[in-house]
Amino acid sequence: MQNLLVIIILTLVFQGLSWNQAFDLLEDQLAQINNQPERLKQLTENKLVQENIIKKIPAELDLEVPFVPQAPLADWSMPYQEACEEAALIQTKYYFSDQKLTAEKMVQEISQIVDWEKQKFGLYTDTALSEVKVMAEEYFNLATEIMENPSVENVKANLNQGNLILVPTAGQALGNPYFSGAGPLYHFVVIRGYTGNQFIVNDVGTKRGEAYRYDYDLLLRANHDLSKNPDGSWFRPYDSQTDDQTKHKKMLQGVARMLVVKGLKK
Repeated sequence: MQNLLVIIILTLVFQGLSWNQAFDLLEDQLAQINNQPERLKQLTENKLVQENIIKKIPAELDLEVPFVPQAPLADWSMPYQEACEEAALIQTKYYFSDQKLTAEKMVQEISQIVDWEKQKFGLYTDTALSEVKVMAEEYFNLATEIMENPSVENVKANLNQGNLILVPTAGQALGNPYFSGAGPLYHFVVIRGYTGNQFIVNDVGTKRGEAYRYDYDLLLRANHDLSKNPDGSWFRPYDSQTDDQTKHKKMLQGVARMLVVKGLKK
């Protein structure tokens, strides 16, 4: 609680208030907090911290995440054709490990994680975000949490805390001109920063995907986890026998959520 008070006071001073004004404003806020039930008190404290983080974020940010496409040697046969989740996680692991990522290392890493997925899930082609979270934590030793109902502000706040964001999308909704044909039905990108009204991402689906930019609204609209079949199982486009147009419509029914990666587990 003491650290929270210091953060709030300093933030208010940086915003142009005098020390006395900052203390007076803080005293009023604390009085409101202390008159609330414990649960509401905690929510209010969290809201104050989040608001102050959002107010302090810079106008632009770009974290230097290493980039190698999911087809590192320009071979788009299997498993590389369906390795966007794996490639996104590999880049994220190498970023937090501060290691150099090469095409040869990407080939080796994809081969190893695909073998692990086959044993763990029985497949590797289309994995839901909850399964990607398992991969991140159990195989790559990364600390993660799922962000429900993501917003531009929440993504920016997380990036400014040093986190990376993995985004499942209905890939054809991205409209990337460098994709082959209409693009992948289910596709992952890594948000590494932002500038103006655009997210800066590593899009492993094209060799031109390093620091690629998508408009905020476009990427948020395209953000869809795998949807569910009537029996409650995951709808996996690669395994479905329907046509691509039907698969795309089904992908657009998936929930909007993202995976926040906070770094290596301690």
